[in-house]
Amino acid sequence: LTRKIYNRSDVMDNFSCCAWVSVSKQYRTREILERVIKEVSRPSREEFLMIDRMTLEELEEKVFELLKERRYLVVLDDIWSREAWETLKNALPNTRNGSRTMLTTRNKDVALYPDLQTLLHELRCLSEEESWELFSRRVFPGSNTSSCHSNLEKLGRAMVERCG
Repeated sequence: LTRKIYNRSDVMDNFSCCAWVSVSKQYRTREILERVIKEVSRPSREEFLMIDRMTLEELEEKVFELLKERRYLVVLDDIWSREAWETLKNALPNTRNGSRTMLTTRNKDVALYPDLQTLLHELRCLSEEESWELFSRRVFPGSNTSSCHSNLEKLGRAMVERCG
């Protein structure tokens, strides 16, 4: 859902620069900051080499400098911990110019941590039947799931059930 919104031209047109960065459970702050720099500034080959030699503190400062005068959208996708946010937040200026940082997470505690007044959008789990419909549309595109071979349907439903 967030990716669909991020990719919409009417959303992108509201920001002078955008970055989508996957954080994941085993995150590396350095790699995340480098990714923001690369998405926001499109560095030359020489700049790539400079970025590789920067300290973590220099990378934070570089991100801050790149973003402070701009209206930006940075999505930190799949962030798992408060600590991950703590290591990144100082690099993202709060200039009150309409810039936005969005977090996607599976953990409500992490989602609310940066700001208790944050807009939180919780997705509900699909029912077993909705899960099967989604699965079958992806696995058997363009075909009627009722025409699915019974052995394949049994296997598919078992897979869907295991996924929860």
